[in-house]
Amino acid sequence: MKTKKKQSRFKREPEKSKLLALQKRDLKVLLAVTTELFLTTEQIHKLFFPSYQVATRRLQKLWNAGYLQREFLPVITGSCPIIYCPNRLTINALLENGLIEEKNIKWQARFAKISPDKKKHEIEINDIKIALSKAIERHPDIKLIHWSKGRGYWDKVRVIDKQTGQMKYLPVCPDRFIILQKQNQKPLYIFLEHDRGTMSMGSIKNKMIAYCQYLVGQGFYKKYGKPSYPVSDYVFKVLFTVPTEIRRNKLIEQRKDILNPEIFYFIVLDKFLVDPLGLFFDL
Repeated sequence: MKTKKKQSRFKREPEKSKLLALQKRDLKVLLAVTTELFLTTEQIHKLFFPSYQVATRRLQKLWNAGYLQREFLPVITGSCPIIYCPNRLTINALLENGLIEEKNIKWQARFAKISPDKKKHEIEINDIKIALSKAIERHPDIKLIHWSKGRGYWDKVRVIDKQTGQMKYLPVCPDRFIILQKQNQKPLYIFLEHDRGTMSMGSIKNKMIAYCQYLVGQGFYKKYGKPSYPVSDYVFKVLFTVPTEIRRNKLIEQRKDILNPEIFYFIVLDKFLVDPLGLFFDL
């Protein structure tokens, strides 16, 4: 009996998906990939499919038809996971179905400038978002009110340099800005800082100083607050997700002489993915 030849992971076979009709779930996949830029097969499975095998088969068809781009990041051993990215056909399908507007398309410029390390960083942040979303599905009294990224959430603060005594600016540039809210409670504002262990301790310390000044100097209230609400309603948390316990302990050391240390949370990424809500709420 002749065995069926397995398709290459790197070369499309368009004839296998010539007459592919896009389903509602396909459009959700294309929109998610366009929004997040980089999603693995496993992540797409968790979001939209009942099993990994079903996800793999459908993604293969979408890729063969040209609706998705594939990327492969370098690995030390084993097979590199498939990463799905948007392309022009992805965008065209979403435009034709009224799911995005042309003026909001910025993926091409962003996509071209992102390094492999940054792509890994973004993929891990997507793991955080998916884990949070799935946990909230199990707790209907908690809602994910907001999850955003980009320069619109960046800011800066003025602080005094301890060495020179001069005034200087420090950036406030979170990886994501998140708002969670539990029923009958005030919104919980969270700045996400996903650390992969590459940033120096000096840079981490400056981040903490900047966030403290952002709170004490009411920069956060000025940017996000409503005049009819008291300043006390606009207290935020800063969540650092880190790769290892050793790294976590080092970051905790940096917090020792910081004002308002209670606004900082440090947790190993793998632990956070198991219980993303337990850090913030009594469940």
